[in-house]
Amino acid sequence: MEREMLKDTIEKIRYGVRQRRILSFLFAWLGDLGIRIELFYITQEFPLDEMDRDLKPKLEPIAAGFLSLSEIEAVYTHAGREHLDIEKRRNLEDGCLCFGLKYNNEIVAVAWCNLRKCHEVYPFPLKEDEVYLTGAFTFKAYRGMNLAPFIRKQLSSQLREMGRTKFYSLTDVFNTPAIKFKDKMKARPLKIILSITLLDKYGRKFMIRSPKHFVTLI
Repeated sequence: MEREMLKDTIEKIRYGVRQRRILSFLFAWLGDLGIRIELFYITQEFPLDEMDRDLKPKLEPIAAGFLSLSEIEAVYTHAGREHLDIEKRRNLEDGCLCFGLKYNNEIVAVAWCNLRKCHEVYPFPLKEDEVYLTGAFTFKAYRGMNLAPFIRKQLSSQLREMGRTKFYSLTDVFNTPAIKFKDKMKARPLKIILSITLLDKYGRKFMIRSPKHFVTLI
């Protein structure tokens, strides 16, 4: 039994090396032992309406605006929601606003923001000119139509009208697609949060100086 476990572990290590995922493999292995280690960038984003005024979706006509509770409920009871009910509950409990794009009166993409605080991983309060951006989602049928950057642009415009000019978000260090998207949006890392949790009970979080640019680890 022990020999089989050792053989399995060695094979996993070899796979991790081949895929250049040593660090993420190590964290996953520690997670199996009850030691969860996570790394996040605190990211500063910039209003897209300042950067790219010609940014357009491949779907028109599109309407944009903050959603009512009934509209949010419609999004999260949709057949294509992909198990996002937990995110909805958490965000509403923490006072987030939900912004959406509509095509033919159907909501096709949403993005959440919090005007009071960063409420995830390493909570901190926000000033009157700051906003925390979180969970964005596009329904599968409408992906690949440039809606992700477009909803950011429309949300940026609305937030600037509300006096919010400093945008923050969290980005998982191992989430390469998210980092590439943030790079495309000309965001920059400010700090790295190291989160260590033992047996889902005891945890500590540390703030670490970030590199000047995003680093793709996998």
